[in-house]
Amino acid sequence: MIEVIYLFLFLGLVIIYLKQIHKTEFYKQFSEKVERKFYETKYNLEEATEEKDIVRVSLNNFRGGLLFSNRDGYKRYFKSRFLPEGQEILLIFDVERENSHLEQVYYTDKQMKPKKDSRMIYATVLVDGKAFSPLLLKPIYANSNGIEIDDINSNDNKGRGIGTALLQGLFEVLKEEGVEQVFASLSPVDYPKKQQLYRFYLEKNGFVLKKELTDNAWGKVVKYL
Repeated sequence: MIEVIYLFLFLGLVIIYLKQIHKTEFYKQFSEKVERKFYETKYNLEEATEEKDIVRVSLNNFRGGLLFSNRDGYKRYFKSRFLPEGQEILLIFDVERENSHLEQVYYTDKQMKPKKDSRMIYATVLVDGKAFSPLLLKPIYANSNGIEIDDINSNDNKGRGIGTALLQGLFEVLKEEGVEQVFASLSPVDYPKKQQLYRFYLEKNGFVLKKELTDNAWGKVVKYL
């Protein structure tokens, strides 16, 4: 990087010098070649700086994930994804645990219900070195093989691919947890954005349309894992 900067400065000085002395065609042509090289170097230097910034932000995402406080009674999953812009984001999924094996035995011996009625999953995204939670999920209910998305909203980060990255990471976690289906209900309030919703769920993330969204009736999509 330092060598590139020195080359950049040197070419700049050469251009200034040649502009002062190019009284012949040779000097003029040579000056133009050096000037082209100058701007190519400038472009490459700017690209290298941009790549360096992306790497720095990506590292900050992972550093923030390591410092992110744990939830008692939850199993934590880490997933990572690259956004189209090049930044690597960290996804954290905290899944509420079932009762331990000893607790299961104890409750069974006492003829009590051994499992929880429901378990929660919390999702956190670390992007641009900051944490936020764009995905809300309803509980996984006992004796159910599915889970429902309550809301997903990337707010100021829309259009960067975060929603898709988050769902792809979620699908991996749910498979490990034995969940087989993911549902999402589409509100009539969002009917003006119907095609955008269909593109996100059906085209980008592999959901299947179960019920059409209209201006006065809820729609429904499902993803089979």
